[in-house]
Amino acid sequence: MGVCQTKKQNTKQNLSSRVNTETKTKMEISGNQDQESKKSHFHNQEKRVNTETFCSQNIDYPTPAIQRNHAFTMPKISNLAQGMSPIVEQTSASKKYTLIGQHKSNYLLQILQNNKTGRLVQMENIPKNIEENEKYINWLQKTTLDHPNILRIIEIYQDKTNYQVISEYFNGCSLSDLIIGESKVSKPVVAQIYEQIISAMLYLHQKNIIHGNLTLKSFEYMYFDNRVVVKLANLKAMYIKDQENFEIVKLLPPECLYHQKLLTKERDIWTVGLIGLTLRKGQIPYEFPQNASEQNMMQIIQDHKFNFQKKKDSKFKKFLEIILSRNPKQRLDFETLLKHEFIKFYSNKQMTAQERLLNNFLKNKPCCLIQQLILGYFAQEFNLEEYITAQKLFLESNINNDGSLSKQELITIFQYYKINCDNIEKIIDDIFQQFEIDVDCGMNQNQFISLTLTRTILLSQENIDICFAIFSFNKQEILLKGLKRHLQCESIDIKAEFAQITDDLNTLNHQQFETLMKLLL
Repeated sequence: MGVCQTKKQNTKQNLSSRVNTETKTKMEISGNQDQESKKSHFHNQEKRVNTETFCSQNIDYPTPAIQRNHAFTMPKISNLAQGMSPIVEQTSASKKYTLIGQHKSNYLLQILQNNKTGRLVQMENIPKNIEENEKYINWLQKTTLDHPNILRIIEIYQDKTNYQVISEYFNGCSLSDLIIGESKVSKPVVAQIYEQIISAMLYLHQKNIIHGNLTLKSFEYMYFDNRVVVKLANLKAMYIKDQENFEIVKLLPPECLYHQKLLTKERDIWTVGLIGLTLRKGQIPYEFPQNASEQNMMQIIQDHKFNFQKKKDSKFKKFLEIILSRNPKQRLDFETLLKHEFIKFYSNKQMTAQERLLNNFLKNKPCCLIQQLILGYFAQEFNLEEYITAQKLFLESNINNDGSLSKQELITIFQYYKINCDNIEKIIDDIFQQFEIDVDCGMNQNQFISLTLTRTILLSQENIDICFAIFSFNKQEILLKGLKRHLQCESIDIKAEFAQITDDLNTLNHQQFETLMKLLL
């Protein structure tokens, strides 16, 4: 049940009554207070990592007055919030950010932490002494790109030698990693990837932007709760065209093989189609001899004719035939492809965000206030869109707008989203009892959100290490004072629960923090 199941503490007697039931937990995590914290904050991470980390448009939802003492301040991304392009600041990013580490799959990217808000971002250094780079930075300043499947540029700084392009934190892997060893990607996952890539490319085409340089490495992905989230991450390639990259040549349509400067929407459509087919097959659908020259590859591509007649799935067959038609005029545009029956069939099978959150609510363990607040911090740091969705779901459930959810309001929201559970009333009764919730007061927002978040992804080892580094200011222990400042909470409950977690009333080491969070899994 987490570390403790707490309610508002009004007297020391209430606190004492809970000590006996939590002795085992305290013994588990008290550990050796002098043990050195783990020094590596970035462990090798599984591909199933938290996604939807991407920062959505900044939406401020009203926080009920009863919740304001424990509510987080929603992070702001100034330029994006106003729908503006980034401007080049006349100062180095080091004035505002602290280096945390390297991106796990792109050595050119550094992971930074905002000194004021604690928010993680990533940074690419763009050398100033290359003319094309200068033009690229100018293009970024004139172009507003705001789409959930396109990496968002937040700010641009500069030092003497480089432009420092700050983007949202998306520590994913390249799509090419999905087919290492010729592994094949399942059809439902390919459909999910297609849908997101097509959505991103449709957005670009509507802004009259042709990419023309797409490869599997143009996109990064993360798995999240049996879903894959994809982002177009290599924005630089949209402006600076690479005519000598064999990986680009392999994905060119027939009409562009000998006219590689020809940039058309049909070129992007073909390439997207071939990316999905490559993922499904586990390899590029051409047979190239070893050490084949570019001319040989181009000839093989030119002569190749796809035959999808043997495919049993008629929806997938028709989709491939129209997206990979040799005649560019017969390729359907991205807007039409997004509505294709193949995409819609697998899209309709996916659980909605609200359904996922409510299913989480039924299986997650209730937890104490410290864990609730830290989980909220994790969600804002690593999965902002899920946190926002959870906030919206709380407000949607709060029918009488009193800032808390009654048992009946919870039952009503489950019925509205048709979550089938025969014993839903008993489960909610048990949750109220475990949280020690006064029926007249109802469940508050922190308690509700802590139950709805997808913990298995949120509480990865890497995320725990990163947040420990943030809370401890890269030192070996988290101080109670610093934790309260990060969580923006001055409640006496924090100090009381801190005392139950550790023998030291003011510090928490890495082992204790890790155990505190993993007890929630």
